[in-house]
Amino acid sequence: MASSVGPERAGGVAGRAVDPSADSTRAVRPSERALWTAVIRTLDESIRPSVADAATVHQIDRVIALATYARERDVDRARATAEHVARIVGADDVVDVLSDPGDARREPLRRVLRDELQRCLDEERVLLRGFGFVEDDA
Repeated sequence: MASSVGPERAGGVAGRAVDPSADSTRAVRPSERALWTAVIRTLDESIRPSVADAATVHQIDRVIALATYARERDVDRARATAEHVARIVGADDVVDVLSDPGDARREPLRRVLRDELQRCLDEERVLLRGFGFVEDDA
């Protein structure tokens, strides 16, 4: 007996049948970046223009800054930095390596930590700017 379900109900799109073995039938989750960008655009383009109260607009701006921070942060980078540090110091303590001027690993470790700190500061600046703690870059 033939099914009375049309193609659009059986996984088709716009009346066209879809090959069930094709990858196009699987939903693809948007990236974190795409999700946060959608939040930012919705707040900035749809919600903020409809709000007249200055205090509420200020709070919307802060949420936009927080969403921008979430979009721009790089959680994989922190893991990669920790792995890089572990490759440099091995099983030794990081503080011991940094405290010993004669340890050949000291300068490479300092460079890695200094670079990581700068990346963190750059990342945090987005949030700090949104909350009014730093001025916009000219």
